[in-house]
Amino acid sequence: MKGILLIMIIACAYAGSQLSATVGESCDKNSNYNVQSFTVTPWPIIRTQQYTILMTGVFVEKEYVEQLYFATRLNRGFWHYTYQTVEKEYPKNTQANFTISIQAPAEKGAYTDQVTLHRHDFSSLACWQYDYDL
Repeated sequence: MKGILLIMIIACAYAGSQLSATVGESCDKNSNYNVQSFTVTPWPIIRTQQYTILMTGVFVEKEYVEQLYFATRLNRGFWHYTYQTVEKEYPKNTQANFTISIQAPAEKGAYTDQVTLHRHDFSSLACWQYDYDL
C-alpha cells in the first residue's frame, strides 16, 4: 500500500512539473526591467495549443512602456510579430507582471520566441527569449 501511494505521489509531482516551466534567458545586455521569472504554461508547448507566458520583474529605472512585442521564428527564419499595447508608466523599483496568451504554431520545427518591452520611441528596454521544438 505504501508503495502504491509513493508511486502516485511521484507521478503527481512529475505531471505537475510538466504543466509549466521557467524557460529562456535575457537577450538584452542593459535591461531596465530585471526579469525575475518567465513562465510558460503549459510546458512543453504543443502544436496549435493555446499557451500563456507570465513575465515577472522589477523596473530598474522609471520607464514608460508603450508596447510589448511577441516575436516568433521557425528554423532561424524571419521573425513574425504580435503587438500588445501597454501605455503605462512604471516608477523605479516597481514590480510588474506581463501576461501573453498565444496559440502555438502548427508547423513542425525548431522555434525561438522573444518577448520585448518597448518605449514610445520603439527602443527596447527589456528582452527575453526561449527555444522549443514542435
